Amino acid sequence: MSTQANKIQTHRFAYATPENPADFNPADFVEKAISWVKSLVKPGEKIALSASGGVDSTIAAFLLDRIVGKDLHAFFIEDGCRRLINDKSEGEVTREIFSKLNFTVLEVKDEILQPLVGLSDGEEKRKTFIGNYRKVSDKHIGQVGASWIADGTIAPDISETEGGFKSQHNVGWDYSVGKIEPLASLAKPQVRKVGEYLALPPSFTHRIPCPGPAQILRTVGEFTEEKLRTSQLASDIIEKEIEKYYTEKHGRPYLYDETTGIRTPFQYFGMALDPNMEPDPALADLARSILGADAECFKMDSRTTVVPEEGTRPEVPIYKPVSWIKVDGDIDYDKLNALCVEAWRKLELPRILLELCANDAPKTRYVVGMRAVESAAAKLARPVRIDEAALFEIGKKIAAHTGASRVAYDISTKPPATIEFE
Repeated sequence: MSTQANKIQTHRFAYATPENPADFNPADFVEKAISWVKSLVKPGEKIALSASGGVDSTIAAFLLDRIVGKDLHAFFIEDGCRRLINDKSEGEVTREIFSKLNFTVLEVKDEILQPLVGLSDGEEKRKTFIGNYRKVSDKHIGQVGASWIADGTIAPDISETEGGFKSQHNVGWDYSVGKIEPLASLAKPQVRKVGEYLALPPSFTHRIPCPGPAQILRTVGEFTEEKLRTSQLASDIIEKEIEKYYTEKHGRPYLYDETTGIRTPFQYFGMALDPNMEPDPALADLARSILGADAECFKMDSRTTVVPEEGTRPEVPIYKPVSWIKVDGDIDYDKLNALCVEAWRKLELPRILLELCANDAPKTRYVVGMRAVESAAAKLARPVRIDEAALFEIGKKIAAHTGASRVAYDISTKPPATIEFE
């Protein structure tokens, strides 16, 4: 299938995926995807590939490498907004992944990071990022002399953008050349199965999802470089601690279903938020009635996007306040889930952060939220039910590592809360 945007075509490989993830046949997909690409790309034409280092763009790259080899030119845009991974920059880690392919890192921090400073609205941040990201991409496409651009766009990216929910950095652009989206019909578990079929190592195929804009979405509210740094430090320590927790509990850093391609946890990261909040008596009354314990509840200045009802097409993303609660007593995930359900139904509050600890000697004014979810394909998600003692210990480590004044765990489900914040 193709979509038209200012006379430049986006070509999406249409593949009928089975309803049961276990029935997906990666060999059949790869065979047909290769034929599809060959029907579009003439011998000798170059393909530039926008690589984020994530699962989708990595699998897309190694699939296209099978077809065009040296005519594939993968590039990573080091924009200053990426993650830290085990204290390394994401660009450095991505370079290691693509070491056997034709690969370039574009250092463009000033061009992309600086225009974001001071912006508060999540969609405005996305669109500002996209505009400058596009300029850098088009410039590199021209320098390479590519006839095509490709990336790891998958089905959820398309449905969220074309559904009017939120902009994705990799959907709906009018690139200077035609675009190829070989994975456009797949969800994350199926992409992982394709990677396995291509004989890529688990360190490539089993990586957690991370949006291209990465920490922009996790720097909630007004964008500052200090807040960005706080969110980067938070995500790095959270990734380490969640994998350590799973290793101690299950003997490996994550669980993986070989049949379906589903990885648990699906995603885990940290976000930095402004500390300003005011008491929310209505949520406090609801929390006490459901939890059977004393609770202090607050409405934060920070806003979060809401997953719209099925079939709706809002002109702009739906924003609601973020809620923060402090609860006396043990953690009961069933009761906390019931609170989230009722908070949305009665008060239209989609996202609740459960305080884990306060920092007696904060080094930054920001507070940090931790998100860790289980999900099959990102359409639905629920928080990982981390053992109470471990959860509080992780909270303390996050506070120490980031210098945040307080740390909380996001107990919200999707829907109505998104997995990412903005």
